[in-house]
Amino acid sequence: MNLITDRTNDIVIVRVGETRLMYPSLPEFANTVTGLIHGGARKLVIDLTQVGYIDSATIGCLMDLYRHA
Repeated sequence: MNLITDRTNDIVIVRVGETRLMYPSLPEFANTVTGLIHGGARKLVIDLTQVGYIDSATIGCLMDLYRHA
């Protein structure tokens, strides 16, 4: 999975460089963001600019990450 993580002051930006974000690649995405949260990141921006499709599992994952943060 193509993920780029940038930091600007206390904001972490995770850029997803895939056109589809769905189950087969979802665990890698979730683990990356969870690791950032466990590392103390509380202001996160998930940049889905290049993503044209997400499935329902991804929506659930985004909601879980939001609650976790």
